[in-house]
Amino acid sequence: MKRLHETAIAQELPSTSDTDKGKRAKKTVSVPSEEDGCEEDDHRHSDNETLGSSHNTPRLGKCEVCAANNARYCCPKCEVKTCCLRCVQIHKKELDCDGIRDRTKFIPLRKMTKMDFMNDYYFLEECTRFVDDRRKDKIKRFTRYNKTLPTHLFRLRGAAADRGTVLRFLLPNFTRHKTNTTFYDWKLRKILWRLEWVFVNVGSMQYVDERCDEDLTLAQLLDKYVNTKNTEIIPQKKSLQYYQSAGLSQLKLLLKAEGIKCSSTRYYALDVHKTLRANLAGKTLVEFPCIFVSYEEHPAGCDIIDSDEDVEEETRRHEAKIEVLHNQRLAEYSSKKGYVASGEGQATHEAEKKAKVLADRRNEARGRKREEFEKSPSNFLFTDEQLWEMLSSSSSGDDTEEETTKS
Repeated sequence: MKRLHETAIAQELPSTSDTDKGKRAKKTVSVPSEEDGCEEDDHRHSDNETLGSSHNTPRLGKCEVCAANNARYCCPKCEVKTCCLRCVQIHKKELDCDGIRDRTKFIPLRKMTKMDFMNDYYFLEECTRFVDDRRKDKIKRFTRYNKTLPTHLFRLRGAAADRGTVLRFLLPNFTRHKTNTTFYDWKLRKILWRLEWVFVNVGSMQYVDERCDEDLTLAQLLDKYVNTKNTEIIPQKKSLQYYQSAGLSQLKLLLKAEGIKCSSTRYYALDVHKTLRANLAGKTLVEFPCIFVSYEEHPAGCDIIDSDEDVEEETRRHEAKIEVLHNQRLAEYSSKKGYVASGEGQATHEAEKKAKVLADRRNEARGRKREEFEKSPSNFLFTDEQLWEMLSSSSSGDDTEEETTKS
């Protein structure tokens, strides 16, 4: 019974405590006095003053383009302060600025901050990651000419060299290298070329022939495109009607010249009645030959090379010009070096002059000693030894200088 009575009393106590708390809260609510209101007004007024002062003196200063408004932006590259998009565009146009921060810009050690140090660290990490990606990627890892060719390409290049043709290969990720189907038949000892025909006067229309025999003439290889009696199916053959009406004898076949000066607009003239092997002899090819066909005598934009002698003569002139420029640069470098070395030459000249003066002084001292020895009474027993001692004592420059100063 006592325990039940105690629990009942404990349940009634919280309700009374809650009411007491409510009464106390009502009593403790205070009305703000006039002094407190004045303090709050003074505090708000001081805040407004600080905000106004900060607004009147902006952090970036005036705009460096229009000098009329306060600057709001700072260029990450040239650090020019601007206020609007128009000023940003004006500064980019006038200063030729792209607005991209230069991550390799030099910063003195005394001005370097922790943020600059972290930016350099992140930049080096990106460079390392870039190199690792290129090493792992099979397509992008080729950054130079691959000298270790596969067996079939090595044989093809050797066979072309035997025929007087310089054959060069591109990197494995180039489209021209991927589409090259030129093949060297080891049993027949023949090169089966991939030929690309470009008909210039018909919007540079292209046709491709796979594995053309090198012993066939260009007339035989071009017959299916130009001859109307040929029954072989060629797509869009009707567009070649001007070539068909001109005939093989009136067509101009050109091969792009590679490996010479201004090769982008220079071409070799090919003979229609010669074999492909004879036409490619003495030429430089990149992957496979690309022959341009035109019915005009002098196609526009094509500098035709008449013979190999013109190329050799031009190459000799170019080499002579390079040699002259090289000699001029050597002369300028030697003259600059002479100006730099003039001070050194003057110092060495002064040192030689000083050494010569010291040598003259030694000779004079030695002559005086010889004269003194000759004037002194002679002793025939030790004459040679005394003379040798006197002359040997004056062999060192220090003794003679002391003696000369004493004298």
